[in-house]
Amino acid sequence: MRADGAGNSVFVKTSGFSLDELVGAPHRIVRHPGMPAGVFMALWERLLAGRPAGAYMQNLAKDGSHYWVFATMTPSAGGFLSVRMAPRAELLERVKDVYERVAEVESEAAERPGTKRREVPRRPPSWSPTPRRCCPTSPG
Repeated sequence: MRADGAGNSVFVKTSGFSLDELVGAPHRIVRHPGMPAGVFMALWERLLAGRPAGAYMQNLAKDGSHYWVFATMTPSAGGFLSVRMAPRAELLERVKDVYERVAEVESEAAERPGTKRREVPRRPPSWSPTPRRCCPTSPG
């Protein structure tokens, strides 16, 4: 990850990683195993086609807890610009339901003989939701 600017202080605080741990690290450092792989596939299809993309993302904090953000990504010279914001509560519950169903379908598909999935998200058996509040809506 390339991290610079004041906005990263919220990301550092929420993720539990230091800025030094995040700078240059691959995204998988915060990728939650419950996120459907199809979400990332759709995002990368758009980004690599030169189009912006946005999605609700469940991220994994350093301590193993998780938090949700709405991330927008835009191709830019030399890479991609990503901006994260607090998710809208009225949509987030619907998104969680959809993502859970999609992840279940992906897991079932990956268990079929001949399936060639590079990565299938699986929740560890001990997984339980312990979300953190991300991206305060007001300063302070």
